[in-house]
Amino acid sequence: MNRLKKIIIPLIFVLHFTVAGYAAQDSDNRKTLFAQACAAFSEAGKVEESEPEKSRELYKKAAIRYEKLIDMGVDNGGLYYNLGNTYFRLGDIGKAILQYKRAKLFMPYDQNLLNNLARAQAIREDKFKQAEKTRILKTLLFWHYDISFSTRQIIFSAFFIAFWLGLIARLLLKGKKIPPSWILYVCAIIWVCLLSSLIIQPLQIEANREGVITAYETTARKGDGDNYQPAFTQPLHAGTEFTLIEKRPEWYEIRLQDGRTSWVKKDAVELVRK
Repeated sequence: MNRLKKIIIPLIFVLHFTVAGYAAQDSDNRKTLFAQACAAFSEAGKVEESEPEKSRELYKKAAIRYEKLIDMGVDNGGLYYNLGNTYFRLGDIGKAILQYKRAKLFMPYDQNLLNNLARAQAIREDKFKQAEKTRILKTLLFWHYDISFSTRQIIFSAFFIAFWLGLIARLLLKGKKIPPSWILYVCAIIWVCLLSSLIIQPLQIEANREGVITAYETTARKGDGDNYQPAFTQPLHAGTEFTLIEKRPEWYEIRLQDGRTSWVKKDAVELVRK
């Protein structure tokens, strides 16, 4: 047993320091790649007007390094946001919108991100009106869609505390209807609605089935094959957003923002949540 310990313990130490060494090296590589990407993006911005070709090559260099960081397992909103900005500068609206929407999963209320996403969406080729059902739903549940998560948390806490303080006051002050019961009902309804919204949002993010067309253009079809008729008179273009309905090996069934459905080739699109 002692002999076994003498063999195993040194091996454990060697393994530990080897793994630690690889981890440190990997961390250094990531920092270097990120610094190179940021430097290339910054330099590209400086020469964008005077040397457009050089600027484009620098943006491509930045994009390659940001993509490599993602391939290495780096997964955060800032990285996707930077990559979205890079593709926007390159004029690749499909990939810009895709990366902005991936960044939005991490920082859904960042105003700079929302502004840049809106700019990219405004210049994409395909324009679709939102389905009537979706518009009605977003109007009725305005607090869920229009009020930030952190603000909803604050409002929920305020009405939750107000409800229980009011209820305790009514129980302690028997015979005195202070506060009026209708105020308690209003507080209860508001905090229940907000609590439901706060619970549902993380589930919605986790179950995200949104996607973006990243090919310059693609023909949407009525079935999962090139032999099916086109679903629309015009092809769909980069930046068009959709909700995934069904996956098949080489085709996705999608629903557009106006509610229409079709099939598109898998290699022409990317899903927001990988």
